[in-house]
Amino acid sequence: MLAVEFVLLLLLGVGVWGISKLDKIQDLGVNKKDITINDMDDATEEVLKGYTNIALFGIDTREVGELGAGNRSDTIMIASINNDTKKVKLVSVYRDTYMNRGDDTYWRCNEAYARGGPAQAMNMLNTNLDLNIQYFVSVDFMALIKTIDLLGGIEVDVQEEEWEWVNAYMLETTYITQQYGKTLDGPGLQTLYGLQATSFCRIRATAGSDFRRTERQQMVLKLIAEKAAEYPALAGKKAIFCWISPDDLSTFSIYLPGDSRADYLNDFGLELPDSIRELAQTTSDFYINVSRENADQLSDVEMIVVYGNAANLETIQSDALMNQIPAIKNGAVAFIDDTSALAGGASPSVLSIPYNIDTYLKLLNDAAEAVK
Repeated sequence: MLAVEFVLLLLLGVGVWGISKLDKIQDLGVNKKDITINDMDDATEEVLKGYTNIALFGIDTREVGELGAGNRSDTIMIASINNDTKKVKLVSVYRDTYMNRGDDTYWRCNEAYARGGPAQAMNMLNTNLDLNIQYFVSVDFMALIKTIDLLGGIEVDVQEEEWEWVNAYMLETTYITQQYGKTLDGPGLQTLYGLQATSFCRIRATAGSDFRRTERQQMVLKLIAEKAAEYPALAGKKAIFCWISPDDLSTFSIYLPGDSRADYLNDFGLELPDSIRELAQTTSDFYINVSRENADQLSDVEMIVVYGNAANLETIQSDALMNQIPAIKNGAVAFIDDTSALAGGASPSVLSIPYNIDTYLKLLNDAAEAVK
């Protein structure tokens, strides 16, 4: 299962790859048979065939992870992906727009989600805008915070009238999410991490009110997309985090789901190989030891992250049994020096993520590019 925040990155940064994953991470009780699409003329249907339209809902929930009906969608965007060029365009629908809420009642459009969840909100968009939306991503404050932190923050030119409002919104956003961050010292171009950037998106007290807030939200998503596009090779690779000693290759250890190192890879959009998923069902521990005689069972492991020195790769590849693992054979191995700061950063924390994220992503991307 993919983290929802990484699918958001994929949709914005690399387009259609993430679409096939949507049904695996969010359904919220949505049945596609309940999605309403207007009768359209042939010309309109032909145009829509060239695009995949996805609704993006930012939910005002005060309970982390509660994304269903009962919560208003105070941010509504449509990501339109050109199926040929893979380019993504975003359009915002202002939350106070007077619309048919998808049930032949009329009021502010953000109420459709509160009344009937994502299904009714998609119906509202399809009914009023003659679209064919069947996919959606719903996020709360926590998902946006994690998305931006995964990328090591984004560079934002915070204006004089904005910076104190960022600090003010950080207080409430921290109360809701229990995420913490440094308040801003003033305006100017600076790196905003998840809590800061999310609070920046919430400002509507300055001139321009909700119009200006919507501009801020689009700016942040554009910056997320640009940052996500820096690491295109990661999407969907089958990867594991393990411990391999070049001095004793008789056994090696693989960290399993539930261990922060393995889960962190999943956050980046790397997928757990089926072979490891099966092994994980045989133990309640956070790791499992594998004999090199069984290395051939790991034929679906495309990429490995391991503690040690890159000079160890040749030693590991020289072992005929270990070299049966595709990641080792192809050199798709990311080595983390035991003595480096990154050795601790591979187990993420609020403090380590901002300082190690760029180094870690580059290391992972280099290994992913070696996958064949």
